[in-house]
Amino acid sequence: MNRNSHSMEKLFIYDITPSDDLYRTIRDENRPRVAELKYYMENLWKIYYPYSDTDFRLQLAHDFHARFWEMYLTCTLISKSFNVVPKRKRSEGPDILIEESSQCIFIEAIAPSEGYNENLDKVPKLKSNDATHIPDTEIILRYSGSIADKYKKYHTYLNHRIISPRDSYVIALNSCKIDAAIVDQTTTTDIPRIMKAVLPIGYKQVQISRLSAPVVNWTYQYRPNIYRKSGSAVPTDLFLRPEYANLSGIIYSRSDVANHATQMGDDLIFIHNPKSTQNGVPRGYFKFGIEYFITLNNDGSTISWDRHDWH
Repeated sequence: MNRNSHSMEKLFIYDITPSDDLYRTIRDENRPRVAELKYYMENLWKIYYPYSDTDFRLQLAHDFHARFWEMYLTCTLISKSFNVVPKRKRSEGPDILIEESSQCIFIEAIAPSEGYNENLDKVPKLKSNDATHIPDTEIILRYSGSIADKYKKYHTYLNHRIISPRDSYVIALNSCKIDAAIVDQTTTTDIPRIMKAVLPIGYKQVQISRLSAPVVNWTYQYRPNIYRKSGSAVPTDLFLRPEYANLSGIIYSRSDVANHATQMGDDLIFIHNPKSTQNGVPRGYFKFGIEYFITLNNDGSTISWDRHDWH
């Protein structure tokens, strides 16, 4: 299929049997709400098709959420006037490329699932009317494992000279496949769960004085690892490890086709890697959503962060 014919086709394919139930619902049902979602997808497709892989339409039929995330993020960046390079101008490399005069920013998109049924650490479904137990450990395991797996591709790109050492490399993670991840903390007084997958931050704790004011100080537990049910440790301090210094940052979102911000970009979080000094993303470069800039003291024993809301 040449790119010209690819660009003229509608997004949904009617002569295939999709394995993704959501794809089938949006493609085949005629209810008003479903028709709205289909119209929304087709409008995104009109923007995205020059930036897509030639088999994107087929991939969408078998992994709808992951492909939606890639398309949605690309369209968001285009709407914010970033110089996104169409896929037809490059045959290899990560999902998204932003080209600047002095630096390129490569972005890999990923949407981890809850895990296979035989996985002891699979994220359990959130039970109706039960918010008493959120499986934080299992969710963070999915986040940190997915980031680590995706980062392995960086060295392949580097060895094949698709990416240079000065180019930024960002992993964009969407949690919409993980049902329980909908319960998160993104207020100005707490941090989103995704930060706890790349920094050694545990639960919030309080110091209480019996002699003066009740609450003296709020801090976070130091937690460099979490543990699988098998007992094996999984690091959660990726942003402090020298081997991850070329991971410039993390973009995070929970958005899906039915739940997304009215203003594109308002639903994104960007976290800078404090160790990424050679190929970091400049502070304030992504002027959308919420930005976290991490600071380490001289010996790395204390972590602090600034939050900027670009809404």
